[in-house]
Amino acid sequence: MGPEGTQSDAATGGGGGLFGPPTPPTNSPYGFIPSFPMNTFGATLFTIMAVILNVQYFRYKHWYFGPVPQAALMMAAGLWARVWNIIDLSSLGAFVFADMITKIAPIVTMLGIVQTFKRDVLWVTPTDQNTISNLWFPERFATIVFAGMMFLGDFFKQLTTFVPVKQSKFTAIGQIIQLTSVTWFLTVSIRWFVISRSWPSPEGKGRQWRKLAGAVAVSAAILFIRQIFVVVQTDGQNVLHADGKDFFRMYEWVYWAFEFLPTFLLYVIWAAYPPATVLPHEYTRFRLRRKLVLASKPNFGSLQRSASSNSGGLVISSPRPTQGTEDKFSEFRFAELEMGVLPPGRQPGIGNQ
Repeated sequence: MGPEGTQSDAATGGGGGLFGPPTPPTNSPYGFIPSFPMNTFGATLFTIMAVILNVQYFRYKHWYFGPVPQAALMMAAGLWARVWNIIDLSSLGAFVFADMITKIAPIVTMLGIVQTFKRDVLWVTPTDQNTISNLWFPERFATIVFAGMMFLGDFFKQLTTFVPVKQSKFTAIGQIIQLTSVTWFLTVSIRWFVISRSWPSPEGKGRQWRKLAGAVAVSAAILFIRQIFVVVQTDGQNVLHADGKDFFRMYEWVYWAFEFLPTFLLYVIWAAYPPATVLPHEYTRFRLRRKLVLASKPNFGSLQRSASSNSGGLVISSPRPTQGTEDKFSEFRFAELEMGVLPPGRQPGIGNQ
């Protein structure tokens, strides 16, 4: 089959496609003939989700959450570039752009999810429970730790482009760093969802924060599954079939099932649970003013061990201290703290002495 006939088959979804036998043309950058109908359908779905997420972003004004709608736009753009590449298999630029952008977008998505997790933890976790030993991660530096590790791993994998001799080593290092990041994130998100089930809820929001925590845990599980596929895919390139091809370069459906579909589900989850519908306004700003947030945080969740209790159970302190100038400070609203309306002798961000 000549190049012209092959390109025609690719444009119509024939000659292999999503499930068909691998009969790629010589000028195809794929190991298969990608399905034009499937890629067009997928690009359309990602475009719809990108529009929904970006509309919600400006409607609810959860400015810190920008990486997620932006990543959805990246995925949509990458898949449309892939569609163009299917029409013109000789367009190497479209292939490189699609391949690069669809690999970066999930990492950017994780950045927004981690920031949501960080804010939910800071909002709900009792002050005396917000420790590394209890949470198993540094809440204050969660974004740097989890998202930073993902970007660092991708940096090592990109080094293979410039240092081909060390390709396998750099790729392996990058895979280990990223798999460690998503595994750690999955572990702490599930653990926090479990240990926080008996904690008191912030006033005015009921138990809605539990839904947000659940969305984070499910998202972490999806990211973990996707990352496992990426690792297996990379290792599978060295395991060849009798015809000299590895499994992941024979069929396109594998990528849709384990790479694109999980990413799409992330956007569905966060379109269904916009963080700003749960988190207080001061937690949805682009820059989290940590000192003011902590200063305005009511003492609803200070958990103390009862020294006089024989059962050794937990005692929850009063959610609304009412005596003493120092205790009344916790009742001041966040807006009052910003305007400097404070009790005498107190400064924003300074707790009870």
